[in-house]
Amino acid sequence: MNLFSFAMATLAAYRISYLIAREEGPFGVLAWLRGKIDPDQKTWIGRGLNCTLCISFWLALPAALIAGGGYAEFCAAPAAQCLPVPKGLSLVEAAALPETTFTVWTNLFERALLKAGERLLVHGGSGGIGTAAIQLARAFGVRVFATAGGADKCAYCRSLGAERAIDYRAEDFVAVTRAATGGEGVDVILDMVGGDYLARNLSALREDGRLVMIAFLHGATAEIDLMRLMLKRLTLTGSTLRARSVEEKGRIARAVFSNIWPLFEAGRIRPVVDRTLPLERAQEAHRVMEAGQHKGKIVLTARPI
Repeated sequence: MNLFSFAMATLAAYRISYLIAREEGPFGVLAWLRGKIDPDQKTWIGRGLNCTLCISFWLALPAALIAGGGYAEFCAAPAAQCLPVPKGLSLVEAAALPETTFTVWTNLFERALLKAGERLLVHGGSGGIGTAAIQLARAFGVRVFATAGGADKCAYCRSLGAERAIDYRAEDFVAVTRAATGGEGVDVILDMVGGDYLARNLSALREDGRLVMIAFLHGATAEIDLMRLMLKRLTLTGSTLRARSVEEKGRIARAVFSNIWPLFEAGRIRPVVDRTLPLERAQEAHRVMEAGQHKGKIVLTARPI
């Protein structure tokens, strides 16, 4: 095949991706075709589809989920894990989206099966994951409770849509949530604390409740009361993103694109960026996070290129 034919095939494939990608995720159809037709890109078709994907994402200015290596001016990401920047958002705001939206969607809406009318307790409500979880849950018609440290952060959680923000330094989240729900408790808890929070989380859940673990700031081990788990028919689950396959992350990306990206473009939710710091001040960014001085995400910016 000559160069002209190759170029025409590439442009045709790009046109197809433009027409149908909105249904399957950004250029997800092309990635799917490449995997089905020529996963190793050994033919002109496979190379053309791969080239099309590269051109398409370059034109779209993607936000991407990566498995590490993001503290850099350039990094590589599988095409399946890339999403276009939502309309109306800056590149800095878009940089704050992939990790949080993928995490919240797959844990709350896929694993915990959270639905409208249910009650959700978000631990760490003022952090990057917490601020996204509060907004998304409210957008989907969920009653949201959140824990945070201090009056200022609690007020911020309420401004994002939390019905009740609980200062974990001064209040017992089990007592507060049970009182606010007529003694029943919440349907779902998103927890990144672990350790000694486990028993209290089980107490705060109503019957048939679901506890989703995504981190363990207080430790990865804890004693569990299996009788309470059984009597209340509770579900204890958890997940990480990094260990998942590209195919699985791509599936999550398409779900996020279909269900969450329209909310950003409609202005119903927004990424929360506490501050930006230049890449060479990454150590300072970590100190801010470790001190709990931020709300939402801290974004590192590379030098202009």
